[in-house]
Amino acid sequence: MMRVNLCKGLKRTKRFPKDNEIRFVWGKYLPELFRGKSLVRYIPNEYGPDFKIIFNKRRAANLTYPKNICPFSKFLKRRYYVIGNYILTPNLYPFAKHHRLLITKKHYANPRLKDFEFILKFCEIIPTTAILSIKGSGAGVPAHLHFQVFDEKLPVMSAKTKFLFSNGEVVVSRIIYPSYGIKIIGKNISKWVFRIIKGISYSYNLAIKGNQVIFYPRTIVLPTKSVEWRFGATELSGFIITKNKEVFDSITCEQIKKYLKKATISSRKDINEFEKKVKNAIKIKKLKKTAD
Repeated sequence: MMRVNLCKGLKRTKRFPKDNEIRFVWGKYLPELFRGKSLVRYIPNEYGPDFKIIFNKRRAANLTYPKNICPFSKFLKRRYYVIGNYILTPNLYPFAKHHRLLITKKHYANPRLKDFEFILKFCEIIPTTAILSIKGSGAGVPAHLHFQVFDEKLPVMSAKTKFLFSNGEVVVSRIIYPSYGIKIIGKNISKWVFRIIKGISYSYNLAIKGNQVIFYPRTIVLPTKSVEWRFGATELSGFIITKNKEVFDSITCEQIKKYLKKATISSRKDINEFEKKVKNAIKIKKLKKTAD
C-alpha cells in the first residue's frame, strides 16, 4: 500500500503509453472493493435494455470533503499504478466490478485533448466502460480531473439512434432515449469531441465504450427535489445509483424517464442549437437529410 499526493504535481511524461503497457498495468492486482452486496432492480422500458437500479450501503455513505481542499491532495492510502500521466487506483465506493479511477497526475479540472486521446485509446484496448463528469454534471471531485472505469455495459449503449450527420471521419447520431444525447463513432474521436466541447457552454457528461462516445449536454444535476440525488453519466445512461432505499424500492419507469429528460437539454430550440454547434465544430459542409 502506498501514499501519493496528486495535487503537488507528480512528474509528468511526454511519452504516450503503448498498448501493451496499458494492458500490462490493467492486468496488475488491485483490491476488488465491489463485493456484490448491492440491491438491484431491473425496470423494463420501451428503449431497449431494462433500466438498472442499484442501492449499495457502502456507496450510500455521506462523502464530505473540507472546503477548498482537493481530496486527492491527501490521497488515501491504497494501492495504485502509473499509466503515463494517470494514476490507476480502486474506487473506494464502487458500484460495479473492477471499478477504478484514472486520475491525472497534475491538478486541473477541465479535460485537455491529450486526456481524450488517452481515455479513447484505453477503451479501445481494454473492454471496459469509462465515464466522465465535470463541474455541474455530477462529479464527486470536480476540481481534479478523473475518469471512472468499470465492468458494466450501460443500457444506453444498446439504444436505437437517429442519424444526424457525418464528416467522413465520425458519424454523429441522436440517441433515442429519455435523456438527450448524441452518439459519436468513427476515427479520431478524441479530436472531434474536444472541438465540440470547445464550442459549447453547457456542462456535460461522457459515456465511452470501445470506439463510441455518448455526449450528454446538461441542464441540472438534481432533477428531483424529493431526494439528494445527483445525476451523472451512469444515471443518464439508464444505470441508476441511488443513495435512498425508499427511492430504490418505489421508483417507477415513468419517474425515471421524467428525471432523465429533465437532467439534459430537452426543448426543441435547445436541441437544434446544440446540434448546430456540433455540426460547426466538426466542420460539416452540408447537413444531410434524415428520415423522420
